[in-house]
Amino acid sequence: MSFPKPRLLCLLPSLLVLALSSLEVQGQIVEGKPTPGLEEGIVFWSGSDPAPNRPRHPEMFHTMVPADEIGTGDFSLSMVIAMALDPAPTNGQQIASKHNGKAGWKLMETSEGALKFMVESGDKVGPYIMETPPRIVAGKKDVHIVVSVRRDARQPYSGIWVDGIEVVSGMMPPVSLSTPGTAVSNGDVFVPVDLRIYNRALTRPEILELTLRGSGTASDKPKPKHPAPPPDGPRFIPQPDETIALIGGTEAVALAESGELEALLLMAFPQTKFHFRSLAWEGDTVFRQDRPMNFGSLEQQLRRVNAGAVFMMFGRQECLDAAQPTRSGGMIPPIKTPPRSDKPEASEQGAARSGNDGGIKPPLLEFKAAFEKLLAEVEKVTPNIVVIGPPPFEEKEPPLPDVAKHSAELRAYSKIMQDAAGQRGLTFCDVLGCESISHVWEPVITLDGAILNQFGVSQTANVASYMLGFGYSLGKLDLIVSTGEETKDFVKAVQTKNRLWHDYWRPSNWAFLHGDRTNQPSSRDPVNPQVRLFPAEQEKYLPLIKEAEEKIFQLVQEAQKKVP
Repeated sequence: MSFPKPRLLCLLPSLLVLALSSLEVQGQIVEGKPTPGLEEGIVFWSGSDPAPNRPRHPEMFHTMVPADEIGTGDFSLSMVIAMALDPAPTNGQQIASKHNGKAGWKLMETSEGALKFMVESGDKVGPYIMETPPRIVAGKKDVHIVVSVRRDARQPYSGIWVDGIEVVSGMMPPVSLSTPGTAVSNGDVFVPVDLRIYNRALTRPEILELTLRGSGTASDKPKPKHPAPPPDGPRFIPQPDETIALIGGTEAVALAESGELEALLLMAFPQTKFHFRSLAWEGDTVFRQDRPMNFGSLEQQLRRVNAGAVFMMFGRQECLDAAQPTRSGGMIPPIKTPPRSDKPEASEQGAARSGNDGGIKPPLLEFKAAFEKLLAEVEKVTPNIVVIGPPPFEEKEPPLPDVAKHSAELRAYSKIMQDAAGQRGLTFCDVLGCESISHVWEPVITLDGAILNQFGVSQTANVASYMLGFGYSLGKLDLIVSTGEETKDFVKAVQTKNRLWHDYWRPSNWAFLHGDRTNQPSSRDPVNPQVRLFPAEQEKYLPLIKEAEEKIFQLVQEAQKKVP
C-alpha cells in the first residue's frame, strides 16, 4: 500500500528528524576500547610506586624534570591533596607549579577557596586561567584533583575535576609551556600525594579510575569472599552494609525496576541494610555492553559502587539472537570457522570451535567463551557472584512469533551458565528448573512470548528468591506485595529508590553531562560559562538516594512485624 504523495511529503520532515536523531544517538554509543594505561605518558610521578622507565621523585620540592615534557601539546596533572584549609589564607596558596617567572603553569587555591589553574607562555597575551567556584575544597580531606588540558579549538575540553566531578572547563591555547631549568614545586601548606604529570590529556574513564584509586574504593584485590552459608540455610547471605550490584539485559532492568527481588532479600535479611544498585542496561548481552562515550568500563562501574556481590542475569537475548541473526543487528560476533585439517592430531581447540566439544554447537561455544570472559571481569572486583538463570519463553497465538520453540536452546544456554558457575564455585539460580512446578509460570507471563510482563517479572523474582533459599515458599511474594498498605508502601519505596539511582547513574541527557555536548550553555553557569553546573547537580541525587534507603530500612522493620 502506497501513501498519497502529499501525505508522504508531510512525513518527510519527521523522517529526517528521526534519521538525524538516530545518528546522534549512535554517536553517543561507543564500544569500550582499551586505554593506553595510566602509566603511559608520565613525565613526573611523586607516588610511592615508580612508573615504568621513569625515575621516582620521592620529594616534590624543586624537583627537576625534562624541559620539553609539555611544550605546545596536551598535558594533565593528577594529585591528591592531604588537606584543604577552611578558610584559605588571605593571599591564597600554591598547590603545585612548574613556572620560571615568565612561562609555565600553576595550580593554586585562592583566598576565596577556589582552585585556579593558570598557564603563561611568556608573551604579552594571557595568562589563560580556569577557576572553580569558591570553597570547592574547603573543609575536605584527601581531595583528588585532576587538571586535563586538551588543546582543541572546537570545544572547551580542558577542565578541572575534583573528586571525579568536572567543575570547570575552558579553552587552553597551544602556547608553549616549555620552561628549561624550571623545577616542579609545591607550596608550604599543601603536600600533593601521588602527583602525576602526563604529556597527554586524560579521558574521563581514566580520571574516574584515578579518582577511585585515590579514594581507596578501587583496589587491586577483589572483595573478600563471603563466609560459606549454612548447609540447611539460604544459598546467598548479604553482608552488613554491603553493595549488591545487578548486571544484565532487559530482564535484569525489569527486575530492578519492580524492586521485588530486592524486597524479598530485604525481608529475609532485615538487619544487613545492604545497598542494591542496578548496573543493568536494556539490550546488554554477554557479548557486548555498549555504553555512552566516556562512561567507563564495567569493572570501573562495579568499583564505583563498591560492589561486594554481583547478581548476573543473561542468556535469553543471546538465545534469540542466535536463533534469529537478523534480530541482533550484528550484535553476535561472527563464528570463526577453523581451517580444514585432515591430520588426526588436530588441536582440541580447533575441534571445539568446529562444534565437537561434547556436542555443543558453535553459537553455544561463542556464548560460553563470552560468558566466562565476563565472569572473569566481574571476579576482578568480587568473587561473590550469583548467576540468575533465564526465565522461560512463552507460546503465543499468531501473528506473534512462536519463540517458545526455542525453549530447548534456552535450557542449553542456562546449562552453560550453570556449568561455568559450578566450575568457579559460584551460586547459580536455576529459574528454568521451576518449570516442573506447573503453576509457577501461569497464567500469562510475557507480552510477546519473550518480553516479561509485570506478572512475569514478579514470578521471576519469586522463583529466584525461592531457588536461593531466602526462606520464602512459592506464593509468598503475593503475601508480601499484596497484603496491607504498609507492605505495598515498602515495595513502592524500593522502586522509588531504584528510580533515583537510575536517574543518577545513567541520566538520559548523558551527552550534556560527559559526552560530546558539554559545551552547551544549558549545562553551564550563565554568568561564568567556565563553570559546569550539570555534573555538580547530578551529585545532589546521592543524599536523596541515601534518604530513600533510610526510609526502606525503617519500612522493612515494620513490614517484618506484619508477615507471619
